[in-house]
Amino acid sequence: MDAVSSAGHSGGPQSAGTAGSVPVAVGPRREAVHEPTRTQRLIWASQRRHDGIPLANMGERVRIRGPLDPRRFVAAFDAVVRKVDVLRSVVEPDGARIGVLAAPPAQTLVLDVPVDELEEWSAERIAQPIDATTCVYDSVLLHHGDEDWTWWLDIHHIAIDAWGAARLADAVSTAYR
Repeated sequence: MDAVSSAGHSGGPQSAGTAGSVPVAVGPRREAVHEPTRTQRLIWASQRRHDGIPLANMGERVRIRGPLDPRRFVAAFDAVVRKVDVLRSVVEPDGARIGVLAAPPAQTLVLDVPVDELEEWSAERIAQPIDATTCVYDSVLLHHGDEDWTWWLDIHHIAIDAWGAARLADAVSTAYR
């Protein structure tokens, strides 16, 4: 697999200096912070109890056949993420609060993956739990050859349900046009 282009997470916690002798952790700027719903607390508790197991991953593949501009697709998904607060959400490690980041926490990767390796690639990717403390989604545009693509989108269930994921795909399609 070769990366066509990629931009990883836009920033994890970094040391910003010290306050006295205690390091101060600084992460991406947050627009808002709210308490999780009861359902979100239960999802988070389950994820924490089964750390390392992708219980809350909601992976989906969308096959795209025909001409596609990968930069425009990445920009379309990014535009949707900027509009939809839940996609910029991050959960505090203790699950007590959910922050909404001011900017998208990650960008869509664009990778070359032969179509005959798609099943194996997907199985490996879905087996990796989404770390909702840094980003609630994993978006990858897979290029299989001329005019043959698959969009991989894996979202933590704390952020969205299946109905919302379908609406998200529609929004990205509209933003791409």
